[in-house]
Amino acid sequence: MAKKKNKGILAVLGIGAGVVLLMRKKDPVSNTTTPVTTTPGTGSGNNGNSNLTSPADYAISEIKPLNLPVLDFAVKNSFNWDGLPDFRMPAGTTWVYGSYMFNKDDIPKLLAHGFTHIDIDRAHNVDGHKLLTKAQRYCLVTSNTPQSIAPNFGQNNDTVTTQAKANDAVSNALAGRVPWFNEGDQYCDIYDFDLETGGNDATFFALANAAIAYTKPKYGVKMAWYATGPKGSEMFGGSARWDNFKDKLDYFQVTPYVHDQRAAFGGDLARAKDESAMWIWDVTGWLETSYPRMADKKALSWFSSGWSGDPGGDSLDQFIRPDMAEGMPIWHAIGGGMRNGGGLTLWGFNMPQSYTGMEKKFFEGMYRVSRLNDFFEGAGQTYNNKMEYSEDGGTTWKTDPARTWQTVESMDDPYVRYAQKGNDIVVAAYYPRLRTGQKEILIRKGTWKTAITVKARETFLGRATLPA
Repeated sequence: MAKKKNKGILAVLGIGAGVVLLMRKKDPVSNTTTPVTTTPGTGSGNNGNSNLTSPADYAISEIKPLNLPVLDFAVKNSFNWDGLPDFRMPAGTTWVYGSYMFNKDDIPKLLAHGFTHIDIDRAHNVDGHKLLTKAQRYCLVTSNTPQSIAPNFGQNNDTVTTQAKANDAVSNALAGRVPWFNEGDQYCDIYDFDLETGGNDATFFALANAAIAYTKPKYGVKMAWYATGPKGSEMFGGSARWDNFKDKLDYFQVTPYVHDQRAAFGGDLARAKDESAMWIWDVTGWLETSYPRMADKKALSWFSSGWSGDPGGDSLDQFIRPDMAEGMPIWHAIGGGMRNGGGLTLWGFNMPQSYTGMEKKFFEGMYRVSRLNDFFEGAGQTYNNKMEYSEDGGTTWKTDPARTWQTVESMDDPYVRYAQKGNDIVVAAYYPRLRTGQKEILIRKGTWKTAITVKARETFLGRATLPA
């Protein structure tokens, strides 16, 4: 059934070229309204210096950050939902909460704030696992959980050499959670087998493929597997892993969580933190490597909210600035991560001390994307398109360069990308190295052109309609 689009209420304030359009879009869940301001001819605030030939034709509506006050979650001993309305994400997409949980009262609140699934381990830790239906359960099994697998593929000094062992290694990990589920409503919707080993050899692939085929119908689950997306090939030595698994699984981990990337900065920890190593890794991995190759597959990206054990004594939660957290859902959406029902997992260790802004900002980023549900729902979108931009008032035009997380010197250039559906476009922009202030740039596509202001450590998000 086709979804009905919400009709906004339009108020016109002012006269002439300086008119400001104030559109309020009704939230489909909470019935709250969110202001979206549009200034024709000046984009998001270029003080009129936009060089536009027909300002009224070139407006862009900015979906601004909420910038809510952040409390110390560890002191509050609960999530701070103050000021954040209930909302849902685009229908059919997957949003998993797999991070720290304070108490089971957080579970219905998380489900009312965009998340479709909750990691069953996290829910079980607060005795809230039976609050979840099967359709809301995500089972992540890793070698470092209390339900670790032995034997499995090459871990614990017990190499799997028979198909029976392989089947047991994969299926028994899920079966160990049976007592957690409601009677008559067993198992999970998504089973993510986080096996950080294996490789690319034919024997491993044969055992793994058969184990997947055995486990999925036995438990009625959709499956994901560690490092099986295009990005996974970088860690396992080539594309063979992606080529093997791409027709066997339901979801693909296109970008695993980030470890310490200070090596990319010559070992300089202070610079790595300042340069947003985590943002560079995740976003470049999505935009340049993973999403362009996903085609009709479902991505299941991870964004890590904390890493507890750096050998040098530095906790990697320090790498995760709030602006990076808030931008992750936006770039996931623009890049095409929600295509085909794909999703994003917010994941981290039990580190409540790190929740002084990061998680709240991640929720706020999800909320900004949810204001565009009608755009991302349905079919016909193209993603991860490069938008032309000018930093000198229109004299020189360029697109952001191809880069990887290792090419950190290219981070002086902004990311300016857009998704398109019919004549509607959604634009995102970010300057990785802009630490203070803001930059005002022109952007264009064909005859359409406008100005936007990109603030330091903030992802710009806007929507516009191209000329017919």
